[in-house]
Order: sequence, then C-alpha cells, then structure tokens
Amino acid sequence: MRPLTFLASIAFVLTPSALPAAAQGPLPVTVLHPDGTATDAHLAGLSDGALRVFDADRRLTTLTPDAVAVLTPHAAPTPALPGAPGAPDPPGVLRLTDGQRLAGAWTGLADGGESLRWTHPAFGTVAVPLDRVAGWTAAFGTPGPEPESESGLGDVVVLTSGERLTGFLYLPDDAGAVASGDVLMLAPADDPAGLAVPVPAASVASVTLANPPATRDPSADPDAAPNFNSAPAPARVTLRDGSRLRARALILGAGDAAFDAEVAGHPLRIAVPADAVRRVVFTAGGRDAHDLTDLAAQAPPPAAADAALWGPGVAGARAVPGGHRLAAPARLGVALPPGATFVVGRAVLDLPPGIPADRARWAGCTLRIGGAPAVELVLDAAHPEAPFRVAVSADATELVFTLDPGPHGPVLDVVRIEDALVLTGPH
Repeated sequence: MRPLTFLASIAFVLTPSALPAAAQGPLPVTVLHPDGTATDAHLAGLSDGALRVFDADRRLTTLTPDAVAVLTPHAAPTPALPGAPGAPDPPGVLRLTDGQRLAGAWTGLADGGESLRWTHPAFGTVAVPLDRVAGWTAAFGTPGPEPESESGLGDVVVLTSGERLTGFLYLPDDAGAVASGDVLMLAPADDPAGLAVPVPAASVASVTLANPPATRDPSADPDAAPNFNSAPAPARVTLRDGSRLRARALILGAGDAAFDAEVAGHPLRIAVPADAVRRVVFTAGGRDAHDLTDLAAQAPPPAAADAALWGPGVAGARAVPGGHRLAAPARLGVALPPGATFVVGRAVLDLPPGIPADRARWAGCTLRIGGAPAVELVLDAAHPEAPFRVAVSADATELVFTLDPGPHGPVLDVVRIEDALVLTGPH
C-alpha cells in the first residue's frame, strides 16, 4: 500500500497578465442532448446551473441541466494557449485515479518519495500522493493508446525507446539518493521489496500504475460533514491543454470561464479564457459522457492474406491521437461503460493530403456500426465525412465498428473515428 500524503492547497488562476483576453461576442457552441441529438447555437451564458443560448432564430432559450449532456464551444483558441495551433504543447498529462487529468510535466518527487511533483505551465506545481495517480504521459498528445496495467504484472513503464517495463514502481527517498527527483525505481511485481532497477525519469514516455479507480459512496457515512466529494460534481470541464477537472459553480461566458475544482482532496479555483474550454460534460442526475478513446478497445489482426498484401501495420484498426484509425478491411470493438445509451461522433475518410482528384475517386468504403439498430455510413471522395448517432441496447457491452472495402477494393479506404462520445445514464 502506497502511503497517502497531503497535497499543498493552491489556487490555480490564469490571470489576464498570463494569457491574452479572449475575443468578445456570442460564442458558437454545440449542445448535445441526452438522447444524442445535437443543436448548434450561440452561448449567452452559463451560470447557476442554467445554460442560456441563442437558437438559429436568435431567440434566447434557457436550458436546464437535465436537457443538456455536453456543451462544446467552437471558438478558435488563442494561439498563446497551451494546446492551441501554433503554440507549444504542454509536455505531458497526469491522470488521477478519480478520472481527473492535469496537463504539465513531471518535475521530481516530494514528501520523502511518497508524492510526485507535477508542474502545469500556468497553474503551478502540485505534489500528488502516488496512490492517487493512475499514470502519466511525458509528452502531451503522444501517439498511441495509454498502456494498460497488466494483471499480475503490476505497473507499466514505457520508455522513449519503445521498451515496455513491468513491475512495482515507487519513488526513492529524497535524502537517500543523488538527484533522486530524476529517477524512478521499478521492483519486481511479485517481490516489491526485491532488487529495484533505477529508471531515469527523462527516459520515460508513459506510466500506468495498478492503482484501482477511486470510488465515492456518499451514503457510507451519513454523519460525515459535507465536502466536495460528498456528491458528484454537476459538471466536468475539459480544457484544450488536456486537463480534465470536476467543476462546481461553473460560469462560462463569451470571454471567460471560472469554476471550483478539487485535486487530491484540496480545493482550487480555476479561471481561464473561454477559448481554453474544449468541452463541458454535465453529470447531474446520473448522466455522463465518456470519450471513446478512453475505453478499452480490441482490434483483431487482419487476415494473413491482407497482411501479406498490404504489409504489417497497414490494414486493421488502431488507436491514434484523438480517435481511432481503420484501414479496410478492419474491425474495432470498444467496451461500453455500464448504462451506455447513445454513441455519437463522426467518421472521416483519411485521404493523403494533396491527393489528385482522379486518384481520390478510387476511395470508397462502408463503415458499419453495431447498435439498435445498426448504422451504415458510405464514405468516398465526394462525401468524405459523416456524423453518426448510434442507440445502444440496454444489455450491450461492446460497440463494434467494421470497415468494408468499396467497389475498387481496399484502395485508400482508411477512416478515422473522431470526437466520439458514449453517453450514459437516463435520457
């Protein structure tokens, strides 16, 4: 059992001097409803749990939280914002056991090796107990899926060289090692007290710890004093830099956003320009929305004939930054969370940039998505992308994407699944 320690309380605020002010004016947004349907609108304001938008007829409408599942702003991010086009990306993302994420970089250890130090480029440095860490990546947007902890093997460390190490990861005592903040220790999973191997932090691309997800049971102690975790937060905010935080007292306008959050048991206040917000998920009433890329997926290897024809790593399905990539013929199965109701997203024909029109006409394929009922999308050069909305049956545990070659065979038949969300809860 890794010991728990306290996290220093820090108010995280992006001040006007830290980032340029966002452009004023109605903010274009997409409102995703609990039934998976979407409405384009302009934001008038979000506060006190009420969302006010201007519809297509410029009428002001107030929506209650039970009428909204996800709010997606469409303002172009300020170039100076981390994660914006033309700006350097934050060097990594810290994943917590409670599902939250914080962009930034590993900057050493704290509390005698019981906690790690993580620095956000604008929010500052925090110390997080290792038992509350699910893992981290050393480079924001690192291609490929996050490594999964393997049963019986413990923690997983992937090096920048691509090597994969398994065992029990811990941090050395500050006082007992030279430059210990730059070193991780990895011991055999079946013998945590055995001989450990030092791993330079600079050589680590990603880490996944075998810590179980955090669970909260507000009814477990009815006499306990109310606190931030006594009930689910009504919203979860994802920032463009990769941070993902549970939010209370959320205010979002044309120029600014602010909310109360909590990391590892300590409160903080977030204030950012509105264009730093990538997505708001409303979680009141037992609803939620999960990124498809966060869910476990399986892609069987292509048939031997297809692998021989196209070469290794071409045909089939694989995870890529921001989604999944299917090269026909391909099959992708994604595990659904309990209570899944709808899956929404878009499919995009992944044509090479600058491809001549006469060659692009060879592309053409059919994407089938299992559901109740199943959905079929036909994509070609004339219609290279399409949104999808798939209803999920109550007993479904997996959603299957199948990409079939078109009439010209599997030539240029490559599709990306992007911006896909799985809605859960009542609708």
